[in-house]
Amino acid sequence: MWPAGEGRRGEGAMNAENLIGLILSVVLFVFMIVALLFPERF
Repeated sequence: MWPAGEGRRGEGAMNAENLIGLILSVVLFVFMIVALLFPERF
């Protein structure tokens, strides 16, 4: 969108999307571990 930012590949938006994806993957990973450790709760 911005010519000056093309070389940086839209750093602001990409960082936000990567951060959201990272948080979602970590939450899912922790949920899987808890489900394996405490199967009687699910």
